[in-house]
Amino acid sequence: MTSHRQPLSFFDKLKALFQKDNSDEPSAVDVALAACNVETEKLSGLYASLALRVANLEAELRTQAQQAANPPGERGESMAGIESELPNPLTSRPGSDWFRILRHMLPYKVRRLLFEHDRREQIQSEVRGLRDQLVRERLRENGLVAAGQAVLAQDTPAFPKAVFEPTETSKIAIVDVGAQDLVSEEHMYTPLQRAGATSVVGFEPLPDTGSVPRRRDPNVAMLNHFVGAGGPAVFHVTRFDPASSLFKPNMELVSQFMSLPDMYETVSTQEVQTIRLDDVREIGDCDYLKIDVQGGELDVLKGATRLLDKIIAIHCEVEFAPVYRNQPLFAEIDTFLRSAGFDLIDLVNAGYNRYWALPGFATSGSRLLWAEAIYFKSPPALAKQGAEKLLKAAYIAHVNHAMYDVAAHYLAEHDKLTGASTLPQYSAEYTGWIERTFN
Repeated sequence: MTSHRQPLSFFDKLKALFQKDNSDEPSAVDVALAACNVETEKLSGLYASLALRVANLEAELRTQAQQAANPPGERGESMAGIESELPNPLTSRPGSDWFRILRHMLPYKVRRLLFEHDRREQIQSEVRGLRDQLVRERLRENGLVAAGQAVLAQDTPAFPKAVFEPTETSKIAIVDVGAQDLVSEEHMYTPLQRAGATSVVGFEPLPDTGSVPRRRDPNVAMLNHFVGAGGPAVFHVTRFDPASSLFKPNMELVSQFMSLPDMYETVSTQEVQTIRLDDVREIGDCDYLKIDVQGGELDVLKGATRLLDKIIAIHCEVEFAPVYRNQPLFAEIDTFLRSAGFDLIDLVNAGYNRYWALPGFATSGSRLLWAEAIYFKSPPALAKQGAEKLLKAAYIAHVNHAMYDVAAHYLAEHDKLTGASTLPQYSAEYTGWIERTFN
């Protein structure tokens, strides 16, 4: 399908620069932010120029009014008399020439002035948004400022080892469906891997996208299965590899948005055999399930009914519009997971996209197309799987998501079940961190 390309705006170019810059050097960032400052200064100068033009127009009208009020031979009037004849919307009589001039000229200038002011505010807002986005993305990588991550680690409250600490016999078991390594971001469970003992079973069917270091990690098992409902299917390989899917891209929808048509263009298809998670022998336990399969999330979940009983938390990509044809949307996934005893805790990394229809303007996207949903099994439902699952839930909430109140919520359920006192220990550690950090 042919897409209608629009000229790249200043901010489109800026965003592209941020996306392309994967180096550890901040020079490109400095250049981009400097460009933002230059653009803002230009608009600031334009704003001041328009304000000056309005002032000059008022002065010119004032001079003409003085001349009209003082014909030759009658220049001796007081300033008060002149001021009383100045043309303005309050003193000019309806129907007079001066009234018509002010009515047509001054409001136009004011509207232009307000327009430029709003545009400047919009650009400044986008600069701040891009700056914050850049900081978040770079802190999720291992680059830019490595010391920054160390500072963040120091500013994070530790999970009390006396409450729970993963060991070789109590690892956090992770299943990753859609485990392709991306240059721009880490895996959602990387904090768990850094903090302690984990085991990962990952699925990535595209043979050229697996990470060699991950395949050499003894705690990571990478499999080339297509995970889904089980049975034959057609896999659609798109120009942008991470958008490839067992569902056909909905080009009628994505062609309405900036950048998406090229990304979702199908370059090849192949007939494949899918497998249900419940049928994968390599999976034993599962504490944390991550799913990112571009529209096929519900099929994966329905093929894991046995595994769902063991799962503590799910990190799942969801769509709010049919980016792929006939794909289940967020509402269907949410209904299914709630019926399985899971609670929606948060929606993160929301993906907004911009329509083509408004060319030239540096507007951000308004249409929410996708996000990532974080679900935890409800404490009463999880308690049926034993006390250790409740401790792991608190640990995952704390370490991987910085959801300290959620962690405390599960420890309260654990203490209720066992009669232990893990919540007071956790609360003391958290309170001490607050006092050390802010006092």
